[in-house]
Amino acid sequence: MINNMAMKLVIETVKARFPRVPYISTGELWQLMKKGSSSQKLVLLDVREEKEFQVSHLCSARHVDPSTKDMDSLMKTICETEKSSEDSVQVVCYCSVGYRSSALAQELLSEMRKPAYEEIKSKIRIYNLEGSIFKWANEGKDLEDNRGRKTTVAHPYSSLWGKLLNAELRCSEPSESDENQEIDQNNSSPKSSKM
Repeated sequence: MINNMAMKLVIETVKARFPRVPYISTGELWQLMKKGSSSQKLVLLDVREEKEFQVSHLCSARHVDPSTKDMDSLMKTICETEKSSEDSVQVVCYCSVGYRSSALAQELLSEMRKPAYEEIKSKIRIYNLEGSIFKWANEGKDLEDNRGRKTTVAHPYSSLWGKLLNAELRCSEPSESDENQEIDQNNSSPKSSKM
C-alpha cells in the first residue's frame, strides 16, 4: 500500500501553495456523485494531459488542458450548467495529486470576481479535489477509461509522482490495440477509432 504520510504531505503542500482554493474530500465528492444530486449540479474538470485522461478519469469528467489560459470558455461551460439548474453548481477540479487542478481552480476563482459573473457567483462553488485522482484511485473509487468502461488504473504522471499511486493501479497509456481497434457491438467487426 502507498505511504499515507507521503500523500498527506503532498496534500498539505498543495493547500499551502494555494491557500484561497477550497477543497472537497474524496469522500464528500463520492457522496455527491452517488446521490446524483438533483439539488446540486456537478461539473468535474480533469486538469491533466490528454494521454493521462485517456487512461482513466472520474465518470462524466471533462478534460481541460493544464496549460489553458482560456478561462472565458470554461466559465461559459460552467454558466451553461448553472442556467440549467435551479440550485447550486459544484465545480470540482482534479489532476494527479492536486497541483495543476489547484492552479486552475485559483484561475477560475479569479475569473468569478469579474463583474460579468456577479449575478451567478453565489450559485457556483469551485473546489479542488483533495489528493486528486491518485487518492481517489487508491481508495478504490470508480474510474472510467477513454471509452467509458470501468477501470481501476490511473496514469502515474511520472515515475516520481507515480509512487503516490498504489503500484497495481499504475498504467502508462492505453494499449495500442485499445487505441486502434474497437469492437462494434452491433456486428462484432473491428472498427478503427481516432483519438
